[in-house]
Amino acid sequence: MSKRTMIIIAGVAALVLAVGSFLGGVAYENNRIQNEMREAFSSFGEDLESAEPTDMDVDTSDAPLPDDEETEAPAVESTLGKSFTYDDGLEVRVSEPREFTPSEYAGDDGFPLHLKFKVTVINGSDQPYEPIDFQSSMSSDGAEGSAVYDEGMMPPQTTVLPGKRVSFWIAYGVTTKDALTVQVQPSWDHERAVFVG
Repeated sequence: MSKRTMIIIAGVAALVLAVGSFLGGVAYENNRIQNEMREAFSSFGEDLESAEPTDMDVDTSDAPLPDDEETEAPAVESTLGKSFTYDDGLEVRVSEPREFTPSEYAGDDGFPLHLKFKVTVINGSDQPYEPIDFQSSMSSDGAEGSAVYDEGMMPPQTTVLPGKRVSFWIAYGVTTKDALTVQVQPSWDHERAVFVG
């Protein structure tokens, strides 16, 4: 074996020993870190179990929780044929019911009786009123009625200036004329009002 070959073999052996020593050191250091982490987490768990309650703990008392939404109460209960005036001066009147027969274009809603109500809005406020925003619903003897969208049976679109008035009809299919309740809301800026009769 030549001298050069012996030198190469010796160099390779030294390199193998160095790599092995390095890997052994890495493995040792890794095991040391893992052991320290186990001890740290074990101590952390013991601290949690022995911790005293603080002011940040969840309140488990029987105190009532706030409602997600407040129930919106009607502004007033009035009588059909009479009117109600809002604080801003807007006045709404809903007439007593009149029976009518819907046209063929209104469709068949399946109700045996149909009633219409004349709505009059007097704009006593200092702002223009948009009657297209008017909303309504009704019930008879506790049963919900069905709105009839027929010719002339819906709010107009023309703006009502201060000091002016507008009248239009609303209509519903109902089961009976007993215990009528008509709920109206002139606009999103006004509370609901209930008219009974």
